[in-house]
Parts: sequence; structure tokens; C-alpha cells
Amino acid sequence: MSLLGIDIGTTGCKSVAFSLAGDQLARSYRDYEIVESKEGYAEFDPAEIWKKVKDCFERLKGPFNDIDLFFANGGGSVSGKWLQITADILGKTIIRNKITEASSLGAAIIAGKGCKVFATFDDSIDSMVKKDKIIYPDLSKKEFYDKKFEQYKIISER
Repeated sequence: MSLLGIDIGTTGCKSVAFSLAGDQLARSYRDYEIVESKEGYAEFDPAEIWKKVKDCFERLKGPFNDIDLFFANGGGSVSGKWLQITADILGKTIIRNKITEASSLGAAIIAGKGCKVFATFDDSIDSMVKKDKIIYPDLSKKEFYDKKFEQYKIISER
């Protein structure tokens, strides 16, 4: 078994697969373009971002391609529509945590264990990590996105 983390950041998408021992097994990164509509503003093309997320995910080969469930954290996880599109593209169920600030929550979990507020990391996680929403993929939309992704791969290879 392995675990996959997907970081949809400001300038690109990174996917990293880890063993249960915490060793990095594989990594993939794809940039996406930031469109400056006017001075001081930046916009993203959601279709471009999701093509890159899908491409990043597809580039990872191995046992982590059999993942059936994703947990979402971070800024993008706040939007239900964003998560629905992600679930549809990947054809996978996504669970959003109640606290979406993953880095801060992770630091607090470690602090709770380190300061002996919790006896174990499991206790810390059980106390602090709560599921907020489950997003199921619409597989009819996955077919649509898969066709668009195939077109994207052809165009991007030129």
C-alpha cells in the first residue's frame, strides 16, 4: 500500500507517492499558466489547471494508481464545485476535512503529541481531524473530461 499527496499550488500541481514508512516513491510536477487580467490581479484557467492535475496524476505509475479515495485539504478544498470537478475528472471519491488548512492542522497534530497533550499521533489525529463532506464522482462527466484530456495530450505534444 502507498499514499498519494496532491498539492494544487499557485504555480503548478505536484503529486508525490509515499510508502507507509514515509519514503518517497515517485513525484510528478506540472506548471500552469497564470493569466494577469490587469495589474495586481492574477487569474487561472480552471480547465488548464485540471488538465495539469490529471496529467500529473497520470504520470505516476505503480500501485498508487489504484487509489479509490482522496482527502482534500488546502485552499482549493474550500470550494465544493472545485472538488466536484476534481472527483469527476479523476473518477474518485473525495473527502473534505472540516479544517482545510492542512499545514497548520498537521503542525498542531505534531505539537499536540510533542507537548504530551495526546499520548499518540493516532489520538491526536482522532481528536483533531474531522470529515466535513464526501464528494462522489459523476462518471458520465469523467468520460467527457477523459476525451478532453486525450485532446490536450495530443496538442501539448506538438
